[in-house]
Amino acid sequence: MNPVFSKIIALFLFALSFILPARPERVDISLEISEKESQTITVFWENNTNKAITEPTFFIERLTDGKWESLPFAEGFGFPEIYTQHYPTEKGKFTIDTETVFGSPLPDGTYRLNLRYSLLRSNIKEGSSVCEFTV
Repeated sequence: MNPVFSKIIALFLFALSFILPARPERVDISLEISEKESQTITVFWENNTNKAITEPTFFIERLTDGKWESLPFAEGFGFPEIYTQHYPTEKGKFTIDTETVFGSPLPDGTYRLNLRYSLLRSNIKEGSSVCEFTV
């Protein structure tokens, strides 16, 4: 192949990369509920992305009539919100005392713990990861 032609193709592909929309990055942040004794849930999470995450917010939803509904918090109590940066491969852990957070133990049912976050220096403004559990 002609070297000049190869350079023209390479320049065309390079220019095309600026025109086409960026491919979304795969975000993989894991949540694990390790124990559930007397309505205390310990959550381990790990940032498996290659970027720092900011403003992660955790909340719990309950499956009711086939739809997920957010649980209201007890008055004056904020569910874990962490306003720091969490770097790639960083891990964290927190416990949830459901009686304190929601004013009473969780009734039997199916729940999911949801994590929302933003990635630093990325075209992803917000991502989300979910872990389901049953009481």
